Amino acid sequence: MKALNSALKDKDKVIQTAEKFIQDKRDTDALEKERDELREKIGEIVKIISGNSTVILDRFKYKAENEELYRQHEEINSRYTAVLEELKQSKSDVAAGEEFLRYFTEMTGPIKKFNELYWDKLLDRMIVDKGKKLTAVFVGGYRVIN
Repeated sequence: MKALNSALKDKDKVIQTAEKFIQDKRDTDALEKERDELREKIGEIVKIISGNSTVILDRFKYKAENEELYRQHEEINSRYTAVLEELKQSKSDVAAGEEFLRYFTEMTGPIKKFNELYWDKLLDRMIVDKGKKLTAVFVGGYRVIN
């Protein structure tokens, strides 16, 4: 409640921070481009592997080439999976940021009673430092140190 009341005193800055967070999370062009390039590389590797099985090659050369192609496929597929997860997380972060703004912009202070909804919709995390300081990190990144 104390952190929320501090944030409400600086409401415009908190809103600006959340809006920038949402804008940054919506900017997924680079990730989408990387996803598409990785998908294309995976397709190319699969075609080469498939083609190798129809061509007469020395078995040692065949084995070495396929091992390298499978290694590349695994590496690229791993990054592809990570990019998909980053895109999914970005969408989730945008939704959380928008929900934060909906609740926070309607709030007026001071808050006198704990409300579980505020904890759930507004707070991202609490950080406990060694010096027993608490830092409230709101969705969107705005921090209040108590």
